[in-house]
Amino acid sequence: MDKETITLDWALLGARLARLTTDEQIPFFKIFAQEMLRYESNYAMGMQLAHIRDGMSDGEGLSDKEKEVYGNLGYVAEKK
Repeated sequence: MDKETITLDWALLGARLARLTTDEQIPFFKIFAQEMLRYESNYAMGMQLAHIRDGMSDGEGLSDKEKEVYGNLGYVAEKK
């Protein structure tokens, strides 16, 4: 194994994140957004997110149900 590689249990990480409170989830999404802002343009960032949604040539994209959840990540409720 490359000394720079970190192996993550994505299922465990996803389950843990999904069960956190809103206040506990905010730091994760702030860091995620900061990392996504490292792309050289909004277009490049959008294309990366599209590749996550649709998968690459290996057919490892999201299922239809997962795409529905993924799409909801950008949903913003109207503030009253």
